[in-house]
Amino acid sequence: MSVTLKDLAKKLGMAPSTISRILRNAPRASEFREETRERVMLVAQEMGYKRNVSAATIRSGFNSSTIGILLCEQEEPIYPTVLRLIKNLNQLGFGARVYCSDDIHAIFQEIASNQIRYIINYKRLRADLDISVDYCRKRQLKMVIARNAMLYPDYPVFGSDDQRIMRDMVAYLYHLGHRKIALHCGSHEERTFANALRHAGFLDGVKAFGIEECSAMAVCPSNFSEEILLELLQKHTPTAICCSGTSLALQIELSLRDIGIRVPDDISLIAFGDMPRLQRYSRPQITSMKETEQGEMLEQILAYFRSGAPRKNDGAEFSQLCDAKLIVRGSTAAPNPQPQSLLKRFSHHHIKKGMR
Repeated sequence: MSVTLKDLAKKLGMAPSTISRILRNAPRASEFREETRERVMLVAQEMGYKRNVSAATIRSGFNSSTIGILLCEQEEPIYPTVLRLIKNLNQLGFGARVYCSDDIHAIFQEIASNQIRYIINYKRLRADLDISVDYCRKRQLKMVIARNAMLYPDYPVFGSDDQRIMRDMVAYLYHLGHRKIALHCGSHEERTFANALRHAGFLDGVKAFGIEECSAMAVCPSNFSEEILLELLQKHTPTAICCSGTSLALQIELSLRDIGIRVPDDISLIAFGDMPRLQRYSRPQITSMKETEQGEMLEQILAYFRSGAPRKNDGAEFSQLCDAKLIVRGSTAAPNPQPQSLLKRFSHHHIKKGMR
C-alpha cells in the first residue's frame, strides 16, 4: 500500500498542505526553517513516499517536479557537470529530462508536450538562446541560463564570471614572476561569448599589472593548430600561457612536449576550467581554475523557480556569477631565469624537422 500525505502528516504532526508545499518546493516553501524542510524530506524518504506527479500536472497544467535541461549536441565535456546537477536535483525530490539536440524548435515542441515549466539552459549559441527566451516569454516558463553573461533582463544567469576568472589567472602568473604572459583562446565570434569574456579578462589583467605589451600575445583561432602555437613562441617567447579551456591546454602541452619544450621548466601553462579525466594524459598535470557548477547553486536556482510568475527584473534579482577555485598542479612555476633556453629548444626542433 502506497504512503500518502496523510500518513506523513500523522508521522510528522504537520498539516498535509504544509508537507506538500515543502516536498514540491512550492512558492514560499523557503519560509519554513531549514531543519523543518530537511525533516520532512528525510521522513518522506524513510517511509517511501512517492509523489503523484501525474495528478499534480493535471491540476496545474505544468509538470513542476521535473526540470528540463537543454544541452548542445556536441558538448561532451559538460556531461559530468550535468550528471552531478541531476544527482543533486534527485536528492531534492526533482526529476530531470535532458534535451540534447541542435534543433531548438524540436526541443521546445517536446517541452510543450511534456508540460515542463522549469528549464536550465546550457545552449551556447546566441541564436538558440534568443529562440529559447522568446518561447519562454510566450509560455510564461521559468528558465535559468547556465552561461556567463547577462543577456536578458528577465532571465537569470547562473555560471562563472569568466572575465574575472581569466584576470585572476593572469594575477597568479604575475605573482609567480612572469612578465611575458600569452593567451591561447578559441574564436570569439558574436554567436558565442565565453571566449570574448575570457579575452577581455586577459586584457584587463595585463593592463592592471602594467604589462600591456602582453596584449599582443593573445591568439584566438577558430581551431587549434601547432603552426599557430609555434608562431606565438617564435614571435613572443612567452614564459607562460593562459589557455581558455582544459582540452586546449592539453593540446598545447602535448605539442610543446613534441618539440622538446618543457612544462613548466621552459614555459608554464594554466587552464580555464578543470576536467580531471583529461589530466591523466598531461605530463605534468595542468594547473587550472575550477568553476562553480550549477549543481552547487541549486538553492538559488530553486529560489528563482519558486518565486512565482516570471518578472521583468528576474535577471537582475537572481543572477549569480561565481569565482573559481585555483587548483595548483605541476604545470606552473616561476619563470626560467635563462629564457634563451626556450629559443634554443625551438630552433633545435626546426633544425631536426628540416633534416627529416
